[in-house]
Amino acid sequence: MNSILKVDKEVEIAYINILSSSLTGRIIKTEELEENTDFQFDLDEQDRVRGIEIFGDTFEILKDMLEIKKFELKGEKCYWGKEKSSVTHNIFYNGIELHFGNNDYTNFIGLTIIDMEKYPFTYLNEENNNYA
Repeated sequence: MNSILKVDKEVEIAYINILSSSLTGRIIKTEELEENTDFQFDLDEQDRVRGIEIFGDTFEILKDMLEIKKFELKGEKCYWGKEKSSVTHNIFYNGIELHFGNNDYTNFIGLTIIDMEKYPFTYLNEENNNYA
């Protein structure tokens, strides 16, 4: 089972869990990504992204990412997603960098947790993480 990415094909919505449910806090607001309205961020009381709801055309891309089950520690950051090409178009949002394969931000590749203080590695869905 993939606890990071959930896909509901019936209602065509995907959800990327950023922080484990074992971390206290509740969602208090949802914000839409200005550059691509397929993305909506659920934020908690400490202004951390708890998860990302994905709709529309980007939902179709995420259906093919179910096999990606872990955040990977890469240096001082954590990555989740497909293998990145050398050139990506990125959007920074609240300590997280979203990666896209094109400059209109529609070909989602994955995301990198940049702010490891705000999003401790041990709470990035720790039950499925790759600690290697």
